[in-house]
Amino acid sequence: MKNAPFISGITTNPKLIAEGIGKKEVTSDEYFEYLNKIRGIINGELFIQVTSDKKSGIIDEISKIRDTIRGPVVYKIPATAEGFHAISIMAKEGVSVAATAVYTSAQAYIAIASGAQYIIPYFSKIDQHDKQGIDTLREIMTISGPEKMLVASIKTETALHYLLMEGVRNFTLPYSLYKYVAECDLTQEAVKEFDASLKITWAKKKKSK
Repeated sequence: MKNAPFISGITTNPKLIAEGIGKKEVTSDEYFEYLNKIRGIINGELFIQVTSDKKSGIIDEISKIRDTIRGPVVYKIPATAEGFHAISIMAKEGVSVAATAVYTSAQAYIAIASGAQYIIPYFSKIDQHDKQGIDTLREIMTISGPEKMLVASIKTETALHYLLMEGVRNFTLPYSLYKYVAECDLTQEAVKEFDASLKITWAKKKKSK
């Protein structure tokens, strides 16, 4: 998966990191070691979610991460009143920030007005809540534009299909879902048919003197 041209970044959140490390309470050294392992997988944007819920804590946490993690980083800040304040401050300093856990068009509007580079709505959770997730996503995309909306919490191939048909182009997918949609059974059958139809014995290249 490293440097795959169709993957422009990796997203993280506190729950995924705790699962990856194997425990809920970690030292800063353990935390940064794990983030650097992820950094080594891909050269694109690494989305790191803050664990603080107050403006001052969010800003302090981002400062510490910026001193340690290299390469392009986008900081995920929850779409709360404290979070929007922190987004505004960080954006003015030129830090790439995303408003995460966005559930409404109003949150999307405030996030964009605060300077968020990305809006991250949780599609499946929105859909479970009001049974009209697609409608809410349309409203959010009207405010943010498709280039700033990064849809998360996509659980099924069907959900991904509907989002693609709505014009959504930025997703964060679990690896299991990516593998499922990438490995179409009909494509595999075609590959086997091609392999059975023709075998080529390639001559070895001569080494140049």
